[in-house]
Amino acid sequence: MITLNNYPRKLKQATAIYLVVMLLATSCKKIRVMTLSLVQLWRRRIKLCFNGWMPCYSTSYSNIGSLGNTFYNNYNDNKFSQEVDRQQSFWNIAANVYVWYEPPGIKNAVSTTNGNIHYGYNLFYHTVPNFGDHAVDGILAHEWAHQIQFNYGWINQGTLLSELEADAFAGFYIIAAKQWNANLINGFINSVYNSGDYQYNSSNHHGTPNQRTAAAAIGIDCGSEFLNGTNFTYTQLHTKIINKIMSSVLRTSSSNEAEDKYISEIADGKRKINEVIYPAILKPGNLIQ
Repeated sequence: MITLNNYPRKLKQATAIYLVVMLLATSCKKIRVMTLSLVQLWRRRIKLCFNGWMPCYSTSYSNIGSLGNTFYNNYNDNKFSQEVDRQQSFWNIAANVYVWYEPPGIKNAVSTTNGNIHYGYNLFYHTVPNFGDHAVDGILAHEWAHQIQFNYGWINQGTLLSELEADAFAGFYIIAAKQWNANLINGFINSVYNSGDYQYNSSNHHGTPNQRTAAAAIGIDCGSEFLNGTNFTYTQLHTKIINKIMSSVLRTSSSNEAEDKYISEIADGKRKINEVIYPAILKPGNLIQ
């Protein structure tokens, strides 16, 4: 059972004050107007604490809800377990993956600095019917990318850049490891797009839908290079991805490379999601149909 005692300290404070304000607002007509702005303020604060569906890294979610190891479906459990083993082998970065039973209304996955990945139960059962099984794998890859960031000390680059890089690493994985065809990739791309947000003034802003899609496309590019013979160390891949994000998505640096143009067009919303996938750049023999 989720109780107030299970919540992080800041969220307990926000919730408690919100409840007091609501009680005052509903019990005393004279101060109802005075408390209206406070009600709106604490609603906003509580909303920012949870952020409905936003795969991310966090140090404050571990006490919310509970952890387990089952989705209460043998097929889903077996398939997810196989994917965890596959990613453990591919990334070669140790992580403990748990099923996270989020509070009602929350759909999320988080990666923690102590080597844990919490994959939301609600998120899982939201993702499968809306985006397909393959999108589940992409979200797990996004969280594993945060473990890579933690291991290599890339955690001081800010939330936005860290999240966009994790989207790119996920895109890299679905090409380099899974070698999916265009139809399968589109489920992943759609899930990335739908996890974007417009909370520009929030320190927890993860990127707009178009920005996150563009970042994933950068990773797909890198995965295509890998399949065509280019090997990357994690540091090389990190440098390449960050430079591309800065020049083509966030535009904080300049680039004259023609291949960056289509990434910028995705980030600007000038290309549709289904135009992100361009199988011709991959060797046909490498595609699993």
